[in-house]
Parts: sequence; structure tokens; C-alpha cells
Amino acid sequence: MSYAKGASNSQVFNFAGFSLTARSYDDELYAYLDRMLDRFKGGEGKDMDFMLGVDWMNMPSDSDCPDGLTHISLPTGLELAICEEYSDDCCITAAVPGIEEGQRRKIADDFIYPFLKSEMLQVFLSRLNERGDLHSLMVHSCGAVNEGNAYLFAGLSGSGKSTVGMALTQAGKEILGDELVILTEADHGWLAHGTPLEGDMQNAEVSPLQAPLRAIFFLGQGDETELARLDTSHAISSLISVIVPSRRSSDRRERSLMDYEGETLALLLEEASTLADDIPCYALQLTLGAQPWEEIFNQAQKGA
Repeated sequence: MSYAKGASNSQVFNFAGFSLTARSYDDELYAYLDRMLDRFKGGEGKDMDFMLGVDWMNMPSDSDCPDGLTHISLPTGLELAICEEYSDDCCITAAVPGIEEGQRRKIADDFIYPFLKSEMLQVFLSRLNERGDLHSLMVHSCGAVNEGNAYLFAGLSGSGKSTVGMALTQAGKEILGDELVILTEADHGWLAHGTPLEGDMQNAEVSPLQAPLRAIFFLGQGDETELARLDTSHAISSLISVIVPSRRSSDRRERSLMDYEGETLALLLEEASTLADDIPCYALQLTLGAQPWEEIFNQAQKGA
């Protein structure tokens, strides 16, 4: 794979208590990461190294990518090839040949750079899980911190996660993300971590905090605000639809349960069962307009 000429830039970022060093020969990609992940800078960078790049000239072959070559269709109709190689460094290259030079910056900012950032973070967590350094998973949710505890507002696209995130921001709460939130298993429960993946909120609004997870709310809409505790079986079935597998698998990029293979479905069921046993889950029906957030948090805190 070919990169822009010149010396590589590097920056250290911290996610879920572990640090990675991100490098790139692409000045614009480096500037994007530096800007979008500003609040997550820090750490020694000893846990993992990543080399990220964009190849505007060549389409890789399977032999160029010993750890995977994946073709993804962009909303623009273009084909994006992701070439991955994991040895001493984790090398991830996005190949998009045939793009006119004047169009590259917009396509990179809108699609390619966000994808590389997301892929770096997901590969980082997956490899930490494989090494046994931690047990983590991600949940499609908006995460918020209230009085030192974390709460997830879970749901798929269109459920209102970003709307909840913006409302809680206005209410003075720290937001851990509005698309996916990292959870790690700790000695006495689960921790929720700030997760700068692409939602409707800007990465600069996502807090790098971590906090003990107190409850998970599954979002719905109705004529009045209602909160109801889910039994274990309903909690598991709800969690399966929003958990992203923590370990790498050939189909880990799929979003629909129907697209997962049996091995991954078994993993999802295992993860959902563990989480449902440990964390109270609720159905939360919200109305349009202002919400009684403190009352909702208080009821969950009391285990209502």
C-alpha cells in the first residue's frame, strides 16, 4: 500500500483505561484525529500502535492484506476497500482509487476519516479482548453521567439517542457518546466509558470520563413519560439487539441480527445474559418536550 511521502505524525490517545499510539503519513488524516480526539489525548501509548493511511491510487489485493480485505459501499456510491495487517503495528489503510483530487478532501472528511477512526477504536478494543487484557463490549446507546454514575439510553437508529444526548447536555450532564458506548467489566460491576464514535453529536462534546454503570434504559415514545423495570428474559432480548460483539469475527461489522452467524449470535447471547444479570434494565417511554430527568435517575438509583 502507498502512503503520502514524508515523516509520520504520531499522537497518544486513551480509551477505556488503555492507551494507543496513532501514526499517519497523511497530514490531513492526522489533523482530523488530533482535532476529533482532542479530549482523549494522554497516556504512554504502550498498549498498541496503529498506522493509518489512505491510498487514492491503488486497489489492494488479498495478498496485500494478510489480516483482511473488506469492501464497503459508501453512501456516495463509491467502493471503499479496507486493508488490515496486524503485526507489531496495526496497519489499516482505506483504498479509494479513481477519485479526482478536487473531490478527495470532502469524501475523506465525510466518510473515510470517520470510518478509520471508528475502525481503529473497534480493532483496539477487540485485540485487548483477545489478549485477555479486558472484557469489553459496546452498546448502541447514548451514555450520560449523573452524580458519578453512568446511565445508558439504548436503541437502534431513530430511537432518539441523540435527542436524549442533546437534552441531557442542556441539563448539564456529561455525555459519554450518542451512538456507541464502551462498557468494561470490573471487579464490582461494569464501567461505562466516553466513546468518540460518530453520532449526531460532535466528538468535542463527548466526555472522556468513565463511571460505574447504574442502569440501562430502552427508549420508546408515548403520550406520557413512563419507566418500567424489565424482567431478565425481556432484558436479554432487548440487549441482544443493541450489543456489538466484543471479539473479532468475520461478520462483526453487521448491524442486523439476521446477518450474524451462529458463533456470533452465541456470543451476543452470552454478553446479553451477563449484562442483564448485573445491571437493571428498564423500558423508558418518553414524550415530546421537557423530561423529568432527575426523577428518572432517582427511580433507577432506587431500583424502582
